[in-house]
Amino acid sequence: MRRPILMILTAVLILSGCNDSPTGTTEQLLGTWDLISVNGEQLPYQNPTPTYSVRSGSVTFFEDFRYEKVRTIEGWNVRDAQTETGSFEFDGERITMTQDATGLDYSGTATKGRVTLRPGHPSLQGVVPKYRYEK
Repeated sequence: MRRPILMILTAVLILSGCNDSPTGTTEQLLGTWDLISVNGEQLPYQNPTPTYSVRSGSVTFFEDFRYEKVRTIEGWNVRDAQTETGSFEFDGERITMTQDATGLDYSGTATKGRVTLRPGHPSLQGVVPKYRYEK
């Protein structure tokens, strides 16, 4: 009788130490993450209509639960670095970001050294883009 109970307690202790959310803490999320791809395509990402390309980008998460997102866009006869700031919430895997200027939001996940974000609104083409960042 003692042996099965001991085995169950051992299994519970082992499983309680497991964490399937590798990012886990806010401290692990903090810092700068580089934009790697848009909609699964490596940078530079070429948007078909309207024609422009995303050349580079990053998102930085700060200790005060603020963020700064930067993208370099080329097209429409312009090369422009767009900067956006806002606040974020993080629960160990899920991220919710709210822009200061517009109140629009992004949601996503942070797992295994990767941050994936989607805006809560469609793009000009009616598609919700997917941005992937890595440290």
